[in-house]
Amino acid sequence: MLLTLIFSIEAIDMLERELFYDTEKWVHFITPFCLFVSQYYFTQKQPGIFAKIQWIIIGIGTFVVSSIWVDGHFANQYMLTIWWSLWIGGLLTIGINRKISILRSFGLMVYLLTLGKILFVDLGRIFSSNEGSGVYVGIGIIMLLGIVSIGLSMLYKRLMGDGALKRDFLFQGGITEKENIKDTLLKLDISNIKGVTFSSPNEKPIQSGESENLKRIALYIVKKTKKNIFEPGELDEFYTLIAPVIESKYGSDALAKGKTMMKNFVKKGGTIEIKS
Repeated sequence: MLLTLIFSIEAIDMLERELFYDTEKWVHFITPFCLFVSQYYFTQKQPGIFAKIQWIIIGIGTFVVSSIWVDGHFANQYMLTIWWSLWIGGLLTIGINRKISILRSFGLMVYLLTLGKILFVDLGRIFSSNEGSGVYVGIGIIMLLGIVSIGLSMLYKRLMGDGALKRDFLFQGGITEKENIKDTLLKLDISNIKGVTFSSPNEKPIQSGESENLKRIALYIVKKTKKNIFEPGELDEFYTLIAPVIESKYGSDALAKGKTMMKNFVKKGGTIEIKS
């Protein structure tokens, strides 16, 4: 935020003079983002590892292309830092709110990249400037970076829990949760739950009956998300985590049918009702 306040005046002036009315250049800038967003919604409609890999590759490409575009179209030497800061805010906000670990990890990598650029490039320019205030501004920015880093760590711990920052830095957010999901489900207290119902529009409701699996899954999802109404595809990551540990005492046919019904619920969205 401070970088935006310090460096944005010249950038905005440059934008008004050269870019605001240049439609062709803006099309080149916006197109990768449209492709990135459309690929995300494709992964929601067609869940699978290959669709997600495509989405990640397109996301990295969008970051690189947009960074080259910003660096090439703005005379302000600090505009790229501002642009990366916007990426950090967007990736971490969406990654935390939508519980997408890869976006959080990518956001933290961009944060490190931005931190390196500020320390080794931007501050070098500020300290070497002819203005007498350059040294004081540089020292102030270093102090601010320390405060921001500590604040980010504290906020991350509060929102995501202990150890989440380290896991996301190491790209282990999904892996760690996947390894522990079975133990997590077994530790849930379902003694007071009489039954659960998964209801999707125009679909036959999925009812737990005596199934402890469904009771545990419903309780886990509601506790994690703190809600019981879900948009289509919103629970795709939860399904990916839970599907490998779903079991059935009625045989493989019943298990396959149950997984298909759960997959349809995830795809179409709906409500989870827990009866105590």
